[in-house]
Amino acid sequence: NANAPNNWVRILGADGFQPLFDVNKPMTYYAETQNGGLYYSTSGGSGWESFTNGISFSDPRSWDMPFARNEENIYYTGTNRIYQNTFAPYGSWNAVSPVITDGTNSRYHIVSTIGTSNRDGDIVYAGTSDARVWRTLDAGGTWSEITGDLPKRYVSAVRASPNRTNALVVTHSGYKMNDFIPHIHYSNDNGDTWIDISGDLPQFAINDAAILWDHADSVVFAATDGGVYGTLNGGNHWFRMGNNMPVIPVYDIEIDVANNILIAGTHARSMMSFPIDSLILVTGVNDLTAGNSLSFYPNPASDVITLDLSGSDFSENADLFIYDINGRIVKTANVPNSITSIDISELSGGRYLLKVKGKSTIFTSQLIKTGR
Repeated sequence: NANAPNNWVRILGADGFQPLFDVNKPMTYYAETQNGGLYYSTSGGSGWESFTNGISFSDPRSWDMPFARNEENIYYTGTNRIYQNTFAPYGSWNAVSPVITDGTNSRYHIVSTIGTSNRDGDIVYAGTSDARVWRTLDAGGTWSEITGDLPKRYVSAVRASPNRTNALVVTHSGYKMNDFIPHIHYSNDNGDTWIDISGDLPQFAINDAAILWDHADSVVFAATDGGVYGTLNGGNHWFRMGNNMPVIPVYDIEIDVANNILIAGTHARSMMSFPIDSLILVTGVNDLTAGNSLSFYPNPASDVITLDLSGSDFSENADLFIYDINGRIVKTANVPNSITSIDISELSGGRYLLKVKGKSTIFTSQLIKTGR
């Protein structure tokens, strides 16, 4: 219940794993139980039906089988290969990849993680328990292995950038091999090449990652076996998030973009959250400095906002970006160093992030759109 976040109601039994919500049907829920038991409810969780039609019963699968959805409401899951469902919840699953593990028919050689892009519905990434990383750029039509020189360790997460179409991060855990090195890599070319961004992270295995919706991909969070860490400069320096989380494993992190909150799923301390409002305002800290004299009005606004760059630090034309609560760019414009009106009438009512980026200056602010 979004209005009572501490009031939880059990809606499905067994061991719980991956939940998802239909982006077009608010009363349609998806849930998973152990060993890939997928279910759906079209009545807000009061009745459940099986959601595994088409997945081969003989496929090996994880105790926590990955389950993901892209912004086009296409669903993916993985055994030792990738399945796709384009007509959920009533459609069947179809295998859209070959076996992408080392081929051993064992539950220890399975797809361990799937990442979809919110910028291009055709892009899907997958990682396996036996250290392989794969991609498709055509919605499962063809697959390419992009493991390269990444660590030969369990792939714990692949996360597409919310800002750059061809960027992603991948994390590995060496827990099963008594390897506590923090493995996290970044790519800006769909995995053709990799950059180690572990920086000065402490010796904890990494279980998940999240990229803040900032233009430079400079703000990244890592869920480790010893808590949550963040970086503001693309991995050169990491700092521990918060001061009241014990040194415990964190297996899942998500960004609540609407409320500017980082949510962590821990092992031993349930779920914990951390406000990230202040981090949003240092977006682009790598190479930009915040301009503090730009103004825009009204805010909240209904159909039109006016930007005044004439008295600001912007010495030339700048680029405007408006992001929705899912981190997607919903409007762009080139704005001159003067007073400019921007039509936002096509946007739905809600919270947005407004960003104005010049050659050496950046300005970010929350924008409230009223109306429908």
